[in-house]
Amino acid sequence: MNFDFISSIKDFFFDIVGFLIPGFVLLVITNVIFHVDFPFQLDEIIAFVISYVLGYVVFSISLVKGLIISKDYKFIPAKSKEKAESELMSQDTFILAKELINSKVEKNGKKLDRLHSLRNIAMSQTPDADKKVYTFIFRAELFDQLHTIVILSLIVSIVMLVLSLLKIYTAFGLLNYVMIGVFLFLIMTLRKGWIRFYKIAMNLPFSLYITNQTHES
Repeated sequence: MNFDFISSIKDFFFDIVGFLIPGFVLLVITNVIFHVDFPFQLDEIIAFVISYVLGYVVFSISLVKGLIISKDYKFIPAKSKEKAESELMSQDTFILAKELINSKVEKNGKKLDRLHSLRNIAMSQTPDADKKVYTFIFRAELFDQLHTIVILSLIVSIVMLVLSLLKIYTAFGLLNYVMIGVFLFLIMTLRKGWIRFYKIAMNLPFSLYITNQTHES
């Protein structure tokens, strides 16, 4: 009973923080870097609510971004989810887990081959795997949403730079030039952080499954 309560609180905390942090970061960048003054004084409650709502906006844009990256356009130097998963399928851990699962589970005489199907079976056979995996999924999603914010910020910064060169926008200063460099750097590093934690989250059930099968045998 106490364990279920603590687990529920943990899941609720992850849900709140997972949307609150990206939303708050976007709010700060909008308010400070881009000199956007809100028509009211933000107190703690209002800032919390706005950040939480913006977190959902960032999440939705991240989904669209994922669809764009999955097209493997040559001008997008970012590894897609599909490519990361295909790399996982060539690792020894996945190959061994696939052999172990197929030696016990066969459907109409056909062996399972899909990553997500095999992963679901591995998780179902591994106690508490979901709790460990969820932690890494949470970190991966956080990196992904921060990556989305940086892309949006870079796009807006470039638009502001163009308007500044055209003498339409006059508040573009040294800080904005510095932030463009920072955004370019973060676009690559944050995506690598997402790849690292996403691969761990996808591969962990197979590692746990192999360990459990080894102990049972």
